[in-house]
Amino acid sequence: MKKIVGWIAVVVMFTMSQEVSAVTFDELYNQIAPNGKIELNSVVPKGDPNSTENEAYINKYLSDYVMDGISLYGHCDQDNLNKCHINMQKEGESGKSYDVEVTYLPYSNQDIYDKIQKILLKIPSANPDDITGVDESRLYEINDLEIINFMLAGGYSKDPDITIAANSEINYSTTFKQVLGNNNIEGYFYARAGWVDEFSSGSFGDIVLSYNDYMYGMVDAAGFRGSKVIFVDDNTLNTREAMMNAAQERLDDYLGKGKLEIKYAGKIDGLDDSNWVLKLDQLIDVSKTNGEYYSINILGYDYNFFIVRDSSKIKDPKLITQDLKTMAVIKSDNYIVPLDSNIIATRINSDSLDYQKVLNHLNLDDGIIYDLKLYSNSTNSYVSKLNNDRFEVYIPITNDYSNETLVAYYIDENGNIEKHPVTVENGYAKFETDHFSTYTIGEDNSKIEVINPSTNDNIIILFVLFGWSIIGIILTKKHLRESK
Repeated sequence: MKKIVGWIAVVVMFTMSQEVSAVTFDELYNQIAPNGKIELNSVVPKGDPNSTENEAYINKYLSDYVMDGISLYGHCDQDNLNKCHINMQKEGESGKSYDVEVTYLPYSNQDIYDKIQKILLKIPSANPDDITGVDESRLYEINDLEIINFMLAGGYSKDPDITIAANSEINYSTTFKQVLGNNNIEGYFYARAGWVDEFSSGSFGDIVLSYNDYMYGMVDAAGFRGSKVIFVDDNTLNTREAMMNAAQERLDDYLGKGKLEIKYAGKIDGLDDSNWVLKLDQLIDVSKTNGEYYSINILGYDYNFFIVRDSSKIKDPKLITQDLKTMAVIKSDNYIVPLDSNIIATRINSDSLDYQKVLNHLNLDDGIIYDLKLYSNSTNSYVSKLNNDRFEVYIPITNDYSNETLVAYYIDENGNIEKHPVTVENGYAKFETDHFSTYTIGEDNSKIEVINPSTNDNIIILFVLFGWSIIGIILTKKHLRESK
């Protein structure tokens, strides 16, 4: 196994996208810990003196509160995990420390807890012989079209030498999502060290796993590596024209023509990797390039990329997100959907007044009703609509419905009814839609007057491409220092 060396300490801080009025340390402390107390939606840390579990939980909590350029860091006493401390710093001002009393709230769903513990057990233990404490089985790669999706979602700032969103980038790795079973579990990366270079970025630390805003556990000593590399077929000719055309075709197939353009940037042998954390031979096999690197303008800034012939590493990203509780699933291969997006699925139970109102409106005796949303944590936005494309939706059904002719009904704000055709696959009712709302799976009632679903209405996408400024953990390239 190749060791990764030369990594740099990280400054941990959190930012908010919206402008806020000036706030003092004391005022912020009173918001964070009213009366000096915090109720943490978290399991109780194990108290292992060699673990940073207590730090990870409280710092995830603090990430929701930082404002006005104030950086926060929290930790708890190993011999008394209810006694914690918050340090506040702001450039040009003296820092201040506060004591807080923390209560760890119990989880309410044993089944969810058990499922997440099983997922944690699937992640291999760290290799102590690795200088970083992180072996390659826990170093999740983000590259190829995954990193294009991340960058379009605003994961990098417009100046690539300044910041990268460490706490969210790992959720753009399809490999990491697969480890989670594609379940809607948030992986919050509590960075301990990391870097940003011209062609790569990465971080090492701990991953807090949350579901429905509750922290169920933590992965020790994991990491991710983002590489600006686009892979093309092994048989691509070793010429500039062929390499550029092959990479451009992949971008066009994913994004549509005219969205991004690849341009020649320079010769690889003219690059100086002496100050890079990952050297050139750690990033790519130069023999699989044509000796050149290229440039892509993304959100107004030029980023350098390698083009590498390696069919085995080609990635065609597709979002698959499954609700851990209900098992409802949403899928999309549209680039506009951030790959960190997670389904929010709420089943409307039969004892609800809303349930009966919907069935009465649809003239149905029974049905399966779900309220569906899709949320990107890194952009802090809901993805509510696709123009000229469709999401695939899978709703679990019981055997009672498997032999019926089913449709998915949607009732708009004016009471009009849409029908979406349904196919039954492996215990799921599958249908397609271009927007999310409340859907009812029920028998096809020919007496219902319906309107045809439109793919070109004016429902807006609440996914904001310029979400970079709200990302939680910031890694600086040149002036990184120890966070504690």
